[in-house]
Amino acid sequence: NNNNNNNNNNNNNNNFKDINILRDYWDLNMGFKYTPLFKDDNLNINDLNNDIDLNTYVTINLKFDIIVIENYKKNSNQYLSINDIIHAILIKIKCFNLNSSINEKNLFYLGYPCNMRKRCNLTENIIGNVESFPTLVLSIDLIKNSTILQLAIENRKRVLEINQQFMKENLNWFIHFASKKQNPLNYLPLKVNLYNHRVTNWSTYDYDQIQFDQMKPILLKAPCIAKNGVSVITFDKRNENKILETTITIPIETLNQLQQFEQETQLFNFQINQN
Repeated sequence: NNNNNNNNNNNNNNNFKDINILRDYWDLNMGFKYTPLFKDDNLNINDLNNDIDLNTYVTINLKFDIIVIENYKKNSNQYLSINDIIHAILIKIKCFNLNSSINEKNLFYLGYPCNMRKRCNLTENIIGNVESFPTLVLSIDLIKNSTILQLAIENRKRVLEINQQFMKENLNWFIHFASKKQNPLNYLPLKVNLYNHRVTNWSTYDYDQIQFDQMKPILLKAPCIAKNGVSVITFDKRNENKILETTITIPIETLNQLQQFEQETQLFNFQINQN
């Protein structure tokens, strides 16, 4: 059962003047607990107390063939985007070695920025970001017992729930966050997070319409921040088929599961990131 109801618990509560309400909203809707890793007047990231041994983790490069993903989508009777499928794959990978006792809520959170231009009746020509930040919240048990297609459908349901009211609530939260001079580093995971992941797709814009003199982009790259719990989706069009790429950091002990998952689904291939 989809746990998106958590997102609705505070939908009618737009008063974030109370710092505890502000923090509870972030926890319930985004899955990020307020964790004061830094003094509010000190933003030195080197002071981070990282209690996870990164030597037991490995960063993976994932590649998705768009034609293969498009063909897989046809197995669903309802519309699914490429993002829905990729999000589902990332969720399955992140939950390989999780169990229901990983956190007291037995939940996994996948967050992503959502382009709000169409929802706000704006065109793509509007300068600046017009985004909201939904989070898909699912039980770990549900993830383990669901297919990629089923998880992709859950992701699509969440996307369809995003509207102008949700964006206004998000903006209201950020306004109060800034007015209270809160340190963002105390609210975001700056290390591997077992039950929370972020993903942002940089390949969704129509780059074919962007011209640099007589040249067109064939490759888009981004910094690898997988160890900070963020997968950035980019593209490579140097070969015949357009390939989407991203990175994700996982426990080394799950590499065999990943290899088996790759062979079973045939939806992606992976390599160990050597950087």
